[in-house]
Amino acid sequence: MIWLKNRKGFTLVELIVVIAITGIIITAAFSFLLSNQSSYFAIKARIEAQTEARAAMENVITNIRRAGQTQLSKISGGNELSLMIPDNNGIYNDYKYNIEYNSETDLYNLILTRGTSKYLITSNINSSDGFAVNKSEDNVISVKITTRAKKYNQSSVFELENSHKIKIDF
Repeated sequence: MIWLKNRKGFTLVELIVVIAITGIIITAAFSFLLSNQSSYFAIKARIEAQTEARAAMENVITNIRRAGQTQLSKISGGNELSLMIPDNNGIYNDYKYNIEYNSETDLYNLILTRGTSKYLITSNINSSDGFAVNKSEDNVISVKITTRAKKYNQSSVFELENSHKIKIDF
C-alpha cells in the first residue's frame, strides 16, 4: 500500500467539490442568459407592436389628409372610418377602415376596404375599441390605435397607444 501514497492525483472528495462548483457556475450563467433572452424577446415584441401601430397610424393619417376638407366634415367617430379619396384622375374611391376579430390570435385586425379589395393594416389591435376616430366640436380629428405585443412570450403583454390629431380648417 505504500505505492498508493506516492501517486499524485485527485481524491474523490476533490472531484466532487470541483463538479459542484462548476455546476453552480454553469447554473448561474445559464439563468443570466435565460433572463436576458426573455427580456430581448419582450422588447422585440414591444418594438414590433409599436412599429405596426406607427405604420397603421401613418396609413390612416395619410388617407385622412388625402380625403380633403369636405370629406373630413363628414367624420362622425367610432371604430369605423369611411372616406372618399380622389385618385389621379379625380375619380373618388371609397376607403373604409374597420375592425375585424381574428379568432386565431384572439386579437383584432384593422382592415382597409377599398372597393372590393381588403387590405390588412395591422393585426395586433387589442380590442374592438382599439381603433377609434373622434371629431371634437372645435373640428379636431383624433385617431387612436392601441396595439398589443403578444408574440414571443405569452406572459409579456404590452399595450401601446398611438394618437394623432388633425385640425380641420373650413
